[in-house]
Amino acid sequence: MATAGLEFNGRLVGPAEIISAASQTELIISQSDWIDIGGEQKVSGANSLALWLHIIKNDSKNGQVRLITKHQLLAVDEYVVPIKSINPISIQITNEIINLEDADQKIVLTWTLNGVVPLVKFQIRVGTVGAVPGKILSAYITTAI
Repeated sequence: MATAGLEFNGRLVGPAEIISAASQTELIISQSDWIDIGGEQKVSGANSLALWLHIIKNDSKNGQVRLITKHQLLAVDEYVVPIKSINPISIQITNEIINLEDADQKIVLTWTLNGVVPLVKFQIRVGTVGAVPGKILSAYITTAI
């Protein structure tokens, strides 16, 4: 899939299409390993981004989405976005994984990038692949400064 670019002018940019049922490019979620939702997305300068998903769960269960960052186009190295939790005893860093409901849904997921991430990629997996696997009918990205 070609790399999509969202040029930035200090405002909301997009939506840019990643997957669209209209173009017959829906994504079948047929494995429990992480699979890419589209290709790399250029987001240089963005402070935040949103992933707009239309998911049909079918028989699959325990869906999860994560954001991967990259510092170079087509680089092998991929970096998971962490969550930092602070309590009086310690600071904990864990990978940010978003758990989806076991239902068909149209959902918007958001991340903060602080203008320091040039490229991102989204991934999805399911805990249980059902007899009729789930699928993503459409996925779009918007960014904001």
